[in-house]
Amino acid sequence: MLVTHKRIVILALATVMLVLLSSPRRLEADDPGLAPLQELLASEIEAYPGRVAIAVTDLQTGESISLNGDRWQYAGCTINAFTLWTVGLVYQDTGRLPPYIHLYNVATVSWAPANTALVFWLGDGDVYRGLERINQALQEYDFGVFYDHPPGYDGYSLGNRENYITAKQMNRFWTGLHNRQMIGPEAAAWAFDLFKLVGPKYNTIIPARLPSRARVFHKVGFFYYVSGVSAQNDSGLVVYDDGEKAFAYAITFLSEPLTISEYFWENEAFGAKLSRMVFDNFYERY
Repeated sequence: MLVTHKRIVILALATVMLVLLSSPRRLEADDPGLAPLQELLASEIEAYPGRVAIAVTDLQTGESISLNGDRWQYAGCTINAFTLWTVGLVYQDTGRLPPYIHLYNVATVSWAPANTALVFWLGDGDVYRGLERINQALQEYDFGVFYDHPPGYDGYSLGNRENYITAKQMNRFWTGLHNRQMIGPEAAAWAFDLFKLVGPKYNTIIPARLPSRARVFHKVGFFYYVSGVSAQNDSGLVVYDDGEKAFAYAITFLSEPLTISEYFWENEAFGAKLSRMVFDNFYERY
């Protein structure tokens, strides 16, 4: 059997990712879990002007907490994590991949035309078939999310409605990806390789205040003042290993900031602050 260099690289990545994302450390017997963190986050969010939801999942223990975690919020391009995952499922089943430039542009700069090109590719040239393919995958794993249209292209709509997600749903997605419950190791390595490519301009929430050793695999999503509404989201995995401490967690920050311009940038900083609070909790506990 001919094994290409590309396949060798992907298999090597799969092995590395399994190691990086599976490095639990023993907690102290009296570890309080995530309850104290939830109280800290609640005090911050309750005092903040804007619709914010957050979910955190400890990937060592499976414990999850959330605030407004079941509330539907505007998805923006964060929902395109499901596009990339569905492409990964096709790759897993057939070995086929779309042009890399589209994948790269979705992962790095969240470019809406590139995502729409991927949806067309998933439908073999039919955007509606592509949307149905994404929704079939979502239904198979019972995510409860409906992908109505490619963000920025609501003319290609299945139901003439908004794309919504919840923080808890997104954490379920990242947990399933991490645990290989909904994709095999080779395709998971391929997906994680994309989710780590987010460009510096968009690393302003989850990764913004984390130490350089923290590896972040995530999907951002935002839009500015469309019909009087804004959204600013970030969702993904954080993996940390400095040789002494090692842990991984899923985190989702969904927000609809006030439609006054200065609050948008303040909102970004607020998300980064919460992200650092979550990291510090894990660092202290592990």
